[in-house]
Parts: sequence; C-alpha cells; structure tokens
Amino acid sequence: MNMSFPTLAGSSAPDAMPPPDAGLSFGFMDAYTKSTALPSMPPAVAAEAAPAPASMGPSSTGSASNSAGNTPTPDSHRSSSKKASRLTWKGEEDVAMLTIVLGQRLRLRETTQYRKFWDKISELLLHQYGILRNTRQCRDRFNLLYAKGARNVTNNVTPCSERDKLLHNIVTTFKLSQKGHIVLQDATNSDLQFEPLSHQSLRQDAASDQLSEAPSDYDYSNIPPNNSILRPPSGPVPAIEWKNMSEMVNTLMNCTNGLAMEIQSLGERFSQLTEQMNYLQKRMDYTFMANPSNVRPPPPPPPPAIPQDQCYPYTYQSLDRPK
Repeated sequence: MNMSFPTLAGSSAPDAMPPPDAGLSFGFMDAYTKSTALPSMPPAVAAEAAPAPASMGPSSTGSASNSAGNTPTPDSHRSSSKKASRLTWKGEEDVAMLTIVLGQRLRLRETTQYRKFWDKISELLLHQYGILRNTRQCRDRFNLLYAKGARNVTNNVTPCSERDKLLHNIVTTFKLSQKGHIVLQDATNSDLQFEPLSHQSLRQDAASDQLSEAPSDYDYSNIPPNNSILRPPSGPVPAIEWKNMSEMVNTLMNCTNGLAMEIQSLGERFSQLTEQMNYLQKRMDYTFMANPSNVRPPPPPPPPAIPQDQCYPYTYQSLDRPK
C-alpha cells in the first residue's frame, strides 16, 4: 500500500521510505561519515604522529630485531672487546708458533689430513709455551704470516728480527697448494693430490706380492759388489735435501746449546745450595758451642818426661845370670 503526502510548490517529493524488513543502505552511511568526518592532517604531521611498528619476530635477514635492536649495549661492547683481546697474537707467540711449524714440517709427508697437523701444532703450542690457541686460529695466523713473509721476499726486505727470519724461512720451506693447504716446497704434484686406494688396486698389490715370492730365473751373478752399491748417484745433488739437513743440524745445535745453558744454571744452583749448607753448618756449630753444658773439659796434660841421665843404665851384663 503506497501512501502519498502533499508537497509544497517548488520542492521535490521525498524519497519513499524503505520497507521495514530492509536494513540501512551502506551508501547512506558512507555519505553520513564523509559529511561528519574531521578535517585530515597534513601528510608530514600524520607521518610524525603515526607510531612506529614494532616487529615481534625475526626480520627479513633472519635476525630478531626491535626498535632498539641496533643500539649497542655495554655488555655487547665488553664481550666484543674480550673477544678481540682473546684473538690478539703477540710477537713472541708468532715466534713460538713458527718455530713449532718448522720443527714439525716432516709430518706433512706422513699425514694427508691437514687438520691433524694443525691439531698437533696447537697441542705443542700449549704444552711447550703455555699459549692457548685452537686449530683454526693457528692455521689462519700462519696464513697471514705466510702472506707477509711472501711480500717481504718479493720486496727484498732484509730480515732484522727473529720473527722476520722465521717468516723468510717459512716462505722458502713451505708453499700453499691450490686448495690453500700448507705443503713443502719440494713436494711434487702427486703429493698434492691424495686419492684413496680402491679395492681393485689393493687386490693387485696383493697379487704382485704373491708373485714376488715365487722363485725366479734371474742371474744374480751380475750384481755388482756392495761397495759399488753404496756409491752416491751421478749427477747434481738436490740442494733441498742438504738444506733440510743443515736446518736439522742447526736445530740440534740449538737444542744442545739450550741443554748446556740448563746444565750451567744447575751448576750455579748447586753452588748456591752448597754455600747455604755451609752457612747452616756454621750456625749449628756456633749454637752448639754457645751452650755451656755442651762444652767438654780440656784433656789432662801429658806426664813430664824423665831426664835421660836419671834413667837406669841398661847393659847386657846386668841380665846375665850369676855363676
């Protein structure tokens, strides 16, 4: 049922009322909100007034962060300073590590695992010098020192200190492989490529050993005498072997000199202990003699001697029996 109302002249008719079962129109509410909304703030003021979002989880880089996450704290600064001081190497520590590495260089020919080599260096550094460094620290420090020694050799820098001499020695003794491992200078390409033996190669070696045990028809009469076997081979002698031998001799001489100095210091210590014992003995004698009860009376004087003229004359006739 439609109801109509009278309208004034010049005015439009009002809109029809919505049915009771229909809700309010969303368009009507939007228009009402826009008409009653407060004036908007400028963009700059709105940006300053908006609160900064606080992230409660890990950021895109994978680390947990908040509004004050990048601010350094005293605890973090203290821990970082301790870590830096812990990783600082002194000059005497470098000398000790380089000396141990040069002394253990022959282990590189016996082992194919470089980690075991640096484990041994770390162990000797702790036992001999009391310096606590792990395997990675020793290896990284050696690589840095090796690079510095290589620059000194390239620039013809004359070694002045003991550390510079050791740097020159490690550059002339070692080299770095393609994988960055430390190897000896005289190592061939086969020494740099360590391949595990397969089962087939092991079986071939066992078969060759069994064949070698069988009797052969070789004529042993053509073997030269022993004196010719012991002769040195012809051709130039490799200088690297003599260099290694000279270094070993120098190391033994240094050890001998160190033992001689220790023996001398032990002799001086023994002399000091002897002097202290003599002093204590004198003090004990003086204390003993100062007590009157410990003083013995002087011995009696010897009897007087009888003059020679008062002695009874002794003759052979006085001993004769009377006839």
